Amino acid sequence: MISSQKIKSIMLTIYIFMLLYAPPIIKNVNTLLIVFVFSFIMLITKYKKDTIKFFKEKEIKKIAFLFFLYFGWYGISIIINYLIYDEIYFYNIFINLYSMGLVIPITLLCVLFVLIYAKRNNIAFEKVIRLTIYAGTIQGVICLLSFLFPSFKSFLLSLLYYLTGDELFVDKFHVPRRFYGYSNGMVDAFGFGSGIIAALPLFYSLKNGKKFLAFIPLLLLIVILNSRTGLVIFGIGIIIWFICLICNRKLKEYKNVILCSSIILFLVLLVVYLVKPLTIQWIIKDFSSFFTKNWGTANVLFSSNFWRLPSLFRVIIGAGYSIAGFGGVSDILGFSSDVGYINEIWRTGLIGLTIMIFILFYICYVIIKKQTSKYTHLIIFFLISLLVGNIKLVIFIYNPGIVVILMYVLYELVPSLHIIKKEKLEIYSENQKDKISVIVPIYNAEKYLKKCLDSIISQSYTNLEIILVNDGSKDESLKICEAYAAKDKRITIVDKENGGQASARNKGLDIATGKYIGFVDSDDWIDLDTFDYLHYLVKKHHADCSFIKIRKNDYDFQTEHFNEKIYKGDAILVEYLKYGMKTGEYSPCTYLYSKKIVQHLKFPEGKINEDIPFIYKALDKANILVKSNKYCYNYRLSQNSTTRNKFRKRDFDLFDACDDLADYSKNKSKEIQKLIKEKRDRSDFSLLAKIAYYGAENETEFQDEIQQMKKNIRNNYLELIFTNMSLIRKIQLTCFVINYDFTKKMINFIRKLKGQSR
Repeated sequence: MISSQKIKSIMLTIYIFMLLYAPPIIKNVNTLLIVFVFSFIMLITKYKKDTIKFFKEKEIKKIAFLFFLYFGWYGISIIINYLIYDEIYFYNIFINLYSMGLVIPITLLCVLFVLIYAKRNNIAFEKVIRLTIYAGTIQGVICLLSFLFPSFKSFLLSLLYYLTGDELFVDKFHVPRRFYGYSNGMVDAFGFGSGIIAALPLFYSLKNGKKFLAFIPLLLLIVILNSRTGLVIFGIGIIIWFICLICNRKLKEYKNVILCSSIILFLVLLVVYLVKPLTIQWIIKDFSSFFTKNWGTANVLFSSNFWRLPSLFRVIIGAGYSIAGFGGVSDILGFSSDVGYINEIWRTGLIGLTIMIFILFYICYVIIKKQTSKYTHLIIFFLISLLVGNIKLVIFIYNPGIVVILMYVLYELVPSLHIIKKEKLEIYSENQKDKISVIVPIYNAEKYLKKCLDSIISQSYTNLEIILVNDGSKDESLKICEAYAAKDKRITIVDKENGGQASARNKGLDIATGKYIGFVDSDDWIDLDTFDYLHYLVKKHHADCSFIKIRKNDYDFQTEHFNEKIYKGDAILVEYLKYGMKTGEYSPCTYLYSKKIVQHLKFPEGKINEDIPFIYKALDKANILVKSNKYCYNYRLSQNSTTRNKFRKRDFDLFDACDDLADYSKNKSKEIQKLIKEKRDRSDFSLLAKIAYYGAENETEFQDEIQQMKKNIRNNYLELIFTNMSLIRKIQLTCFVINYDFTKKMINFIRKLKGQSR
């Protein structure tokens, strides 16, 4: 019997296939419109609440406003041209609005249905990406069959011509060279989308295993047999994927896969050449035209007609119509062009083109700024592909690539479409003889404290000593603690004068009696099986310390399987330094410590970044560390948190923390010392980034230090760019090195545009 969940996944795969390719099924009716009608009905009936919630999202409102500006300007451009030049081509305008309308709102609402359906049926976004690859594979199988069996291809072409009336499907030049597959359109836009889909397994494999690369040959066959544009897009994907491998130091891990893939790709090309030599010759001749004067894409694409601009005034405001080979205007003007940028200038001028480009970069910026995506490199790939693809064709029309890009963008922008998988509560540790001391430093936390304490007292691991250290709170925090202590005898309250978070944690360590020590910050909360699972890990692996992951603002969904990795000796400190530099996470709250490794340690008081040396020294005393990728700790990203406040003089404590590590590690291995130096050198970049994003309380006071930090990142650029840093942070670093002051102004401008004042 097939489970209901599998049936839902199969149905969603079929739906995604229909959405990607809109395969003709009714004569002269675009299948996308059929899919849209179904999606629209579902959104306003079954999924009405989710749909309303989507349109209330802050980022969606901003982007909708930007598109309103674009379409509004298009209307103004039409009116200006009518008043000045007495020109208005209604059919061309209708065609343009129809083609743009197929993307927004029609394709957008269909994609929204996919994401809401997935959320409602507990299908994680990673699986949606996987199902998209499967949907592409269905097209790949159709393509392969039409390649192997000429009669099958003839049948498909006849059916396509009958249902769409597109004369290209009977064109004597194109038919022997392309049109393998079954889709509403099978020219450049189809190729662009096929290139996007063929590259998906590359990026998906980085997080989910190399086995997904096996889909590429079949997906790439679609591209090879149908579109040169798709080959360019896939090539862009390959380049960005290689950069990801190099930056994440995974090139050696993939070298055998790359070799095998290259051999398979060569064999695929060889088979295509032997069976259909015209297809390969057509591709070679087209690409060679960029280097020779022979006939081919380059000589047509870069001909004078294809890059003909309107008069200067119309270059700025647009002519109100496009000059692509549809809509009747090409017959009147005597020329046409497929170039997306030229068509955009004719349609809305440089003003409209600027708005469109700004929308793309704004969306890219917002997603990158979140720094929560597992696939941030995908947005870079999508952006570059759109900008490059728009040279060859009008890219902002319905095609499989736009569907995939919208799917990714909507998911990244809209938290209400995300899933936090609610794992059923499991009792990991049958034996609860070991007492765990949980230390909670508290300062003016009345707003969130109850949720924090509820999550601790409700733990499945019950043998807890809960130490609440009230660090001189001026709100109702102490009363809340006393109310909870009256109900739960495991709670001990320490009321002290304000001395800072480090002081509060140290006070808790002084009185802790548990065999194991854990920390929870008062504005965060933990899953109900957190300490159960942490204790299970240390017992299972005879470890001195265990680790779980932080979930931030509902963006991190729970993996189905938990990986447990063991580290011993120097490998413990190496992993700590590498992980911290990659993620920026140095919280002591993600660990459970054996008391013997922390009982003689103290958090440095009166400083921030006190977590770094404390955890480092604790881990140095551990013989075994076990790390799990299970999300248990829920971090509340507050606007008032230390990391998001304006830069202050005490932020230089980060340098002291790094110097502390260096002094402590003089006798450690060269690898550890090298990583500590990298950490110190990266601190210059981290503090400059904080100033750029959040400003400084008195920037003139730190001018000498800022200039020195700018000098340091320039001198250490080559070292820093190859450290264990995310791709987005490397891009930020590069911008800082090129021109820090200009980059800071641009960041401030974008933040003001978003309404995020410093």
